[in-house]
Amino acid sequence: MKIKPYLIRAAQLLLLMVLANPVSAGQVDRSSSDTTEIELSIPEMIRIDNLTDINMGDYNGVDRVMIGSTSFCVFKNGRKHYRLKAVTDHG
Repeated sequence: MKIKPYLIRAAQLLLLMVLANPVSAGQVDRSSSDTTEIELSIPEMIRIDNLTDINMGDYNGVDRVMIGSTSFCVFKNGRKHYRLKAVTDHG
């Protein structure tokens, strides 16, 4: 699995915040500790992979129904529903 750039950036920011925030009281050594609160909000997203053109074959001028199919993958990280609508530039 490929790590998303925004997650890497969030981890870098977290590390920078922790390193830039010295222990609030006392001397800093190996036993020092402090607390940092982090809130990370990831927006809801939908991702569609492997969506390709659907080959409907050649139109013979007679048949009105042409059938074709393709497979694709939909990933969604939220709770809301989604809809897909097929649209064509060819009528």
